[in-house]
Amino acid sequence: MGSTPKKREPAWNEKFLWEVIRAIAVIVLPFCIFLHLLFNGDGNNLYLFNLHVEHPFQTDQIFVWIILKNIIPLFLFLIWYFSSNYWWKYFILPLPSLFFYFVLQNFGLVPSHYLHEMDIVDLVSLLLIGSGIFLFDFMVSRKNIHNPVRYDLIYNGNPKNHFKSHIAYYEVIKSQGWEGNLEIYLKKLYSLETSIQEWIERSTGIADEPSLVARRLFEGFVILLLLYMPIFRYQVGAMEDGIKEITFAGIRIGSHGFLNVKVLMWFISAKIMTLLPLCVWYVTCQHWWKYAIFSPIILYAFQIWEAFQDNDILDAYGNIRAFPAVFVVVSLVVSLSIAVRYRSKILDFHQDIKLEIEALLGKMEGSNNILAHQQKIFRELQDTKVDTENAQNHLQSLLKLREELLRELDQKK
Repeated sequence: MGSTPKKREPAWNEKFLWEVIRAIAVIVLPFCIFLHLLFNGDGNNLYLFNLHVEHPFQTDQIFVWIILKNIIPLFLFLIWYFSSNYWWKYFILPLPSLFFYFVLQNFGLVPSHYLHEMDIVDLVSLLLIGSGIFLFDFMVSRKNIHNPVRYDLIYNGNPKNHFKSHIAYYEVIKSQGWEGNLEIYLKKLYSLETSIQEWIERSTGIADEPSLVARRLFEGFVILLLLYMPIFRYQVGAMEDGIKEITFAGIRIGSHGFLNVKVLMWFISAKIMTLLPLCVWYVTCQHWWKYAIFSPIILYAFQIWEAFQDNDILDAYGNIRAFPAVFVVVSLVVSLSIAVRYRSKILDFHQDIKLEIEALLGKMEGSNNILAHQQKIFRELQDTKVDTENAQNHLQSLLKLREELLRELDQKK
């Protein structure tokens, strides 16, 4: 009696939708900073959706701006951390941990000292927050990890045309009524499945890997940068108060409308410690939506430049000058998402074909020991994790199994 085939794995189309949500979040999040412009109440009491928050700032607008200034990088770095497959991803943890701690400071849940040096409370709190993120990642998120659709291979193999041609061939098989002859129907299905598998392998390709020394040097640079960013933030807090001008690398830096240079550097340091890691994220990201990272990069770079200009208000309407570049990014991501959507449909269709083949083998194995053996091999190949190292061997195994099956079915005619 044939065994029950496995249930279908989570749909690739569903994974694609989650990837789209990530891309949208990365594009939209930096623009949430403008939400503070909706608040203009004076005093230190904020009322929002029946929630009352007492704060130490002059106006509600400043309070909301401070919160958004910390929440936005927090969520950006969390998206980076949970979408990364690199072994050094754990060195990202200090960044979301630090911004989460800043949010706790904003709401008065931990001691607040924005422009002062780090103390033992900060260190313990950051350690606990980072441990919490790590445990959540270990217990929940890692169960659903999957290899990303690489940005540089999206248009390989013309996924839209191949999806339509495979569907058309499958409909032809169905219309010819071969289900009544299981052996011939299985033969045609197997030929279709292998054809799709060959297309997947050809269109995926193998990325050119840099040398081991170059990769290790780059990884070392990334780790040092990620670890230094929180230190840089607190180095600013160690500056002297009241300084109106400093000289750095032969360049004189004034307060540029801020109370003093320390306040200017406090504002700039928050932008820099977000911008530089975002650049690292863009360079190392292999997801198809990597160009969405340009949105926060463009906006943060513009905001740093704007801080040195003569402006009465920052992170406000003047940022509209950066919108055209962001619109280009959005257009590019939308274009890429269309190609990825068809690739996801092909992968879903491929899964359906494999499950149908396994079901047919299950019906036939009771009368044919060879087919039962082939079904076992087919299931083992389904359970094999395919990556760039074993992709060619996996394809060869499928081709060999197809030839054995076709030879067996020909002998039964």
